[in-house]
Amino acid sequence: MGSLTAIIKGDRNISVGNILGANILNLSLVLGASTIRAEGGLAISRQTVFLDMPLSLLIGVIFVSIGFYKEKIDRKLSILLLAIYMMYMFILF
Repeated sequence: MGSLTAIIKGDRNISVGNILGANILNLSLVLGASTIRAEGGLAISRQTVFLDMPLSLLIGVIFVSIGFYKEKIDRKLSILLLAIYMMYMFILF
């Protein structure tokens, strides 16, 4: 709710910080709790290491670099991200 209020008031930086902070916190808590609960630790598949994580990192780098450079997401970036997603889905199936 705080992010929505910040966007309405025109303070985008606070909303982005809230969203990123919440995602990092959620990831940390879920992974930490899952690891504690698992008997022998968490098993990570080869697909996760060699496909899912590098692709996630690539998309994150694209978003951050374009965000700093252009400060907006335009149609070209949307088409690029959609193409990457379609390639990813094609590789999975």
